[in-house]
Amino acid sequence: MILRVPPLQRETDSYEFPNSSGTFSHPGQELNELIGKLIPYGEPVQLAKSQRIYLKQKEENACYLLVDGYYSLRYQNDGTIISNIYPPIIAGLAEIFANHNPGYFRAEVAAQAIRVSEKAFFKCLSEHPEQWLTIAKIQSYTILRLLLRDRQINTKNAYLTICHLLNDLNNQPAMIREHTIAAHYILDRTHLARSTIMSILAKLQRGNHIVIKKGGYLVEINHLPEQLFNN
Repeated sequence: MILRVPPLQRETDSYEFPNSSGTFSHPGQELNELIGKLIPYGEPVQLAKSQRIYLKQKEENACYLLVDGYYSLRYQNDGTIISNIYPPIIAGLAEIFANHNPGYFRAEVAAQAIRVSEKAFFKCLSEHPEQWLTIAKIQSYTILRLLLRDRQINTKNAYLTICHLLNDLNNQPAMIREHTIAAHYILDRTHLARSTIMSILAKLQRGNHIVIKKGGYLVEINHLPEQLFNN
């Protein structure tokens, strides 16, 4: 018997690029619409905690409809976390169009998903051609989200990278935030040295810019200055 975990929600799913007008938001409505069309074409699978989701089954690509629990997207080579993933989402939507998987999805809690084979996926689209527009909207969001993440992480400035990730951690659902050590959250997503991360977090605490409770859990962000001076 599987323990189902209700879908979680980030504190915010609205994003904007610096010095650019307008925002873009998580396409929850579009994903629910596409998932609803795909469900009859799939089969349920149970996922154990920490289980990797394989997007190829018997030499055929597949995608997974993730409707409960929560997940991470990681690089294949070193397991670095690209992003936390919260339902509704379709794991492998991009990969089903290409024979290349630079990353993988991992279930962070025991959950149930629905696997849709490549053949069944395209059968659904042939019967519901209006869903191509839905897919385009979802992929547009995905591209923008990854571009924004790349801009935030690859700053060549350790302090700014840590600030972006602290804000990202602060926007995670309370259940995740309250059980995630801030330093680990940053270490899992960058190649910054642990000593650099711990030094910057300590300076932010001493300056009352952030509040971290015993154990290393982020409680509150008061203000993250543009530059961090020694204090």
